[in-house]
Amino acid sequence: ACTPDQFECRDRSGCVARAQYCDGRPDCRDYSDEENCSQPNNTRPACTSDQFECHDGSGCIAQTQYCDGRSDCRDYSDELYCSDRRACTPDQFECRDGSGCVARAQYCDGRRDCRDYSD
Repeated sequence: ACTPDQFECRDRSGCVARAQYCDGRPDCRDYSDEENCSQPNNTRPACTSDQFECHDGSGCIAQTQYCDGRSDCRDYSDELYCSDRRACTPDQFECRDGSGCVARAQYCDGRRDCRDYSD
């Protein structure tokens, strides 16, 4: 159960801090923390200098995760426009569109891990 200072995601996948409710960045898997928001809550700080901000505004990732061959942003923006793209390791599957690599265990697991659904 969520505490009084948290919002429970509609799909019950977790709780998010009230400060993250209606802040313009989805934190729940089902995006329920960003639905029916009449006024945005702009309390979430911007990314720090050692972080990369996902283009869709969904969050920040560590700079070390930028262009590492694995998508960490929901919109895959951390793997776009990477000039020195690394090859996938033998235990990974390369997405057909070149957007990144996913673990072999994620191949055909019923979930979209590649932007182009090739897994």
